[in-house]
Amino acid sequence: GLDFVQVFSAYNQAGMLSEDIHVQFNSGEIGVHPKRAEMFHALGDATVSVLTNSSVYVPEIAEKLRFGDAIVNTSLDAGTRGTFRRVKGTDAWERVCDNLRRYAAIRKSSIVLKYIFLPGINDTPAEIDGFLQICKETAGAVQLSSEIYHPERITGATRRAFQYMRESLEQEGILYRISAGAFSDRK
Repeated sequence: GLDFVQVFSAYNQAGMLSEDIHVQFNSGEIGVHPKRAEMFHALGDATVSVLTNSSVYVPEIAEKLRFGDAIVNTSLDAGTRGTFRRVKGTDAWERVCDNLRRYAAIRKSSIVLKYIFLPGINDTPAEIDGFLQICKETAGAVQLSSEIYHPERITGATRRAFQYMRESLEQEGILYRISAGAFSDRK
């Protein structure tokens, strides 16, 4: 099989890697990949989109951010430590938020936070207000989504929370997009 580092290094060294190329890391957590540094180095000036849980601060991502060659996507799905622990199964809220702040200090416009509305779990004003606070500190944009596996669970409270989130993001001037199909069966 082909090795990522070998292929991209060869193209990069031959000058055949366009700076317009965009590579997306989205399978597994790149922050713990044993060849992470080699992979980023092999990409040269290529732009990367990284889907990361942000539990690990990755110097290679920070370096790419410095040059405008990275987009960091983190699905936070919570606005408080307790809900984050419930949704993610780990007590890493502070570490994740701190890492997002570190990335945002380099290039806030390249940080995208995702919020998947989970009925009865993160659809309260307190959760939304907490999420909005971290967005103000760290996010260049937000992606909103509904829980897609059980759309029948979406309640009136979830729909109101979704609307409250949209209005609050607009009021704060934070760019957002809505995932295809999110709340598509509006009632």
